[in-house]
Amino acid sequence: ASARVDGVAVKNGFGDMGGCILATNTATLTLDGGASVSGCTADGTGIMDGGGAIALWTGAHATITGGSVVNDNWSNTNGGGVRVEGATLTISGRSKVTGNHADNYGGGVYTNDGIVTIRDSWVTDNTARLGGGGIDPNGKDPLTLSGVAIKNNFRTNPNNPGPDDLSGAAPISGSNCDAGTYGNCTFEVASQQVCASCVVGQCFACAIGTARSTSGATTAEECLACAIGYYSSREGASVCDGPCPAGSFVTNQKHDNSGFGVTSGGTYCVQCPPGRSNNEPGQGSCVACERGTASGVGATVCTSCTPGTYASAKAAENCTSCPEGRHAAAAGAVACDGCAPGTAAPAGAAGCDVCRAGTYSTDGLACTSCPKGRHTAVDGAVACDGCAPGTTAPAGAAGCDDCRAGTYSQDGIACAICEEGKFAPMNGTATCDRCATAVGTAYTSSEASATCDRCREGWFMDGEGKCLGCPNGAECVEGTTLATLVIEPSYYRFDNVSTHIHKCIKAGDHACEGGRGSAEQLCATGYTSAFCSRCEANYYRREAYDTCAKCSAQAFFEPSLQALLLVLIVLMLAFFFCMAELKSLYERTHWDKLRIGYINYSILRSVPDALDVKYPEPARTFFAIIDSFALNPFDLISGECINTNLTRFDTRVVATTVSFAVVCVLNWLVFGIRWLAFDKAKQRQRALSQHAWVFLMITFIFYPTLSLSQFNLLVCEEYEGGTIRLLKADLSIDCDE
Repeated sequence: ASARVDGVAVKNGFGDMGGCILATNTATLTLDGGASVSGCTADGTGIMDGGGAIALWTGAHATITGGSVVNDNWSNTNGGGVRVEGATLTISGRSKVTGNHADNYGGGVYTNDGIVTIRDSWVTDNTARLGGGGIDPNGKDPLTLSGVAIKNNFRTNPNNPGPDDLSGAAPISGSNCDAGTYGNCTFEVASQQVCASCVVGQCFACAIGTARSTSGATTAEECLACAIGYYSSREGASVCDGPCPAGSFVTNQKHDNSGFGVTSGGTYCVQCPPGRSNNEPGQGSCVACERGTASGVGATVCTSCTPGTYASAKAAENCTSCPEGRHAAAAGAVACDGCAPGTAAPAGAAGCDVCRAGTYSTDGLACTSCPKGRHTAVDGAVACDGCAPGTTAPAGAAGCDDCRAGTYSQDGIACAICEEGKFAPMNGTATCDRCATAVGTAYTSSEASATCDRCREGWFMDGEGKCLGCPNGAECVEGTTLATLVIEPSYYRFDNVSTHIHKCIKAGDHACEGGRGSAEQLCATGYTSAFCSRCEANYYRREAYDTCAKCSAQAFFEPSLQALLLVLIVLMLAFFFCMAELKSLYERTHWDKLRIGYINYSILRSVPDALDVKYPEPARTFFAIIDSFALNPFDLISGECINTNLTRFDTRVVATTVSFAVVCVLNWLVFGIRWLAFDKAKQRQRALSQHAWVFLMITFIFYPTLSLSQFNLLVCEEYEGGTIRLLKADLSIDCDE
């Protein structure tokens, strides 16, 4: 059978054996959850009676735990609280047996051949008249006490009273501390005996660097130091950590960089510092790297320095690169070797390199580029050679280069440019020649010239590179070429490759304004065509002044005098016809004198065109006024303002001829009409005389202009060696077109 009392109070029971609870044979009893048994009485007087609160007999099992309490119970014989006869009792979990009384033995607990274990609990303030105020163990089975407080228990015999915590057989006392901890035990005096007991709750963790693999340790000495290569970095360890892996060591310092650890009691496993290593686990120290080797943090082996590096001391963290000019050919070097002259090595080199052509080395430290003007043609040079005159070399050159044409070198260090007026016609020249001496006084040159490529002032250079005297009508500053000739005002050039400069006879200064260029580039505003002889669009020619003017209302006013004169002549002729006094008027008027004057005017007016000359002022103004009365039919309008082709000379000749023919036809047409209208011979004869006179007058008026124009169609002038032929009367007309 089994019974469980959980958090229940059992009180005031009464009996001979077990005042409140009796368990026999294989019965099981459990008190838990703060249960209590109090105020119970066992008043039997027989040898087997007793157990004021609980009596346990052969084979029974009882557990009192979870802070349960057995208190204030009474037995007439043994076991004021609990009597155990051949049974098993376990008290734990901070439970209490207190305030109980036995009239014979075992005020708190009486055991005879029972197995009693008390852990983490209290047995206090109990009494017994004859002995064992706290616990009275008897028989052969053990009483085990672990972390139990047994105190303030008394023996009440009047003849021998006093403290009596424990009596009878010696108990097995010790610590109930778990693995990794130990109990700090104390000894308290009870009667004349010295018994061991442990203070409840006083378990201490094993210190770092130690461990305890089993429970029950009572002293710190029972926590064993960790063996070599093992460690414990925390308190209360049941086992030591490890072994510490290869590349690490056991020490008592968390940030130990020494590499020297401990052989036992280690608290930390840290990596080997740089320059040290170990290749097996469970080590207490790291070995320093030998010279020529190095290692980083946590190394298991030291690594040999690679070629080009070295380690001159033990325990090196890194291998050092060989400096410039030194090398290490093999791995594991402890020092670097120097390079021979003519060779060099960069930092960290495994071998020396031969200096390439154009560089040299005198000390084997570094290959230096040859300076400007010096060279080395072979590899491995220890010095540089100089360059000959007329040559030079840039820095780091393997050979000397000829100075290019237009430059020279006297010392072989650098090529300098020839100054103005001098030249060097070939590569590799040591000096420059003076143009005036070597070629001619008319020649000069620009800087860095291979030829005398310029002419001095007053000369120009033609397309073949020859200097020729400046032609009349042009300006030649120094450096002038055929294409850059500056043409003076009143002069004209057909193109930029022509050496012929022509005088602008017809146009004059106002049309040919000169400048740099050719053809129409030399014309003033409003002028165009060869010799600037025609007016541009929207311009018309003022014949008397031989100038071009902007088309406007005034342009149409100027020829109006001629039109007015023509109208007046027509009106006068009509009037003479009507008044029948034409003959008498002719006789009264000095026609011969007028005719002579007109013929002289016509001759003088044709001189500029025939002889290529211009009248000076005021003759030009005089003829301009007279021209206003000249009956050139085509001058009655400003043709350029209508159409630029109307003023072409060939157009004007045709128009003048046609105008003359039309007027003559009209004259004889009128005569025919009058002839038919008259029926008398005298009238017809008179009409014939009149129209014959009119025909002669028209011929007299038109003939100078008409004949001059027609004859001018036959006169062409040649230019540019005969390659250009222009009509003399109108230079805008090509005779060959």
